[in-house]
Amino acid sequence: MARQFDGSSDYLYTSTIPDAAPPMTFGGWARLDNTSGVQTVMVMGSGSANNHFERLQTSGTALRIRSSAGSTGTNTTSSGTVSASTWHHCTAVITSTSSRTVYLDGANAVTATATRAPTLTLMGLAASVRSSSPIQHLDGRVSHGFFYDAALTADEVAALALGASPLLVRRGNLQGFWPVWGIDSPETDYTGTTAMTVGGSPTTALGPPVSQYYGAAASLPIPVENIVSAPYSVAASGSWQPGGILAQPWQGGGSVAQDYQAGGVTSGSF
Repeated sequence: MARQFDGSSDYLYTSTIPDAAPPMTFGGWARLDNTSGVQTVMVMGSGSANNHFERLQTSGTALRIRSSAGSTGTNTTSSGTVSASTWHHCTAVITSTSSRTVYLDGANAVTATATRAPTLTLMGLAASVRSSSPIQHLDGRVSHGFFYDAALTADEVAALALGASPLLVRRGNLQGFWPVWGIDSPETDYTGTTAMTVGGSPTTALGPPVSQYYGAAASLPIPVENIVSAPYSVAASGSWQPGGILAQPWQGGGSVAQDYQAGGVTSGSF
């Protein structure tokens, strides 16, 4: 699943950044309806200055990191090409204030070394959030936004671009993961720390080719009609959640039991 953004007023944002200083890695999947102008996939911005930011965005058919710390902005531009109506995996790796690498589809990497140290307090998807009104809105879909407080390696970025869930890549450094299913407002952060407010009225749309692993504690509820073959009861309703381990009692150096709770209907009946 994903959200469809209108290119003019739709976006997601939060006034909290899990870690505002390098190293960091952020990005997500994007499917642009067109390649006109500048369109932002994900951004780290400032609530007090328009010219402090790290923006992962397209400019025409190019994907770039646009960086500024109150002076002239600099670009780190991928060697790949963005196509309209195609899902692309977009990643910004900020290793330090003087080292940035942009990846398109897990490859096409380019590193730049201009020094910029912006003060960052805002984070958003599908538009450049800043102290003034958002700009550079994305016209198309965004899904599976992520934020790590580490500089991912090329192999790790490639794994994400092949469809691996961020929950399975460098999990200890994953500080934000927004699948952007379009069913919650605010959009849920599946690391449990930073939900994103929905701006405008983005709609729900089909998502990118990714793994649907989220763990039993964070699984997307499945409609009952998808697990009960028709003709099911007219009373069938609600959703189903997978079961999982309830507890692992520990005694004298080892686990003595592993209690398991079966899955079941979380709402409604069947």
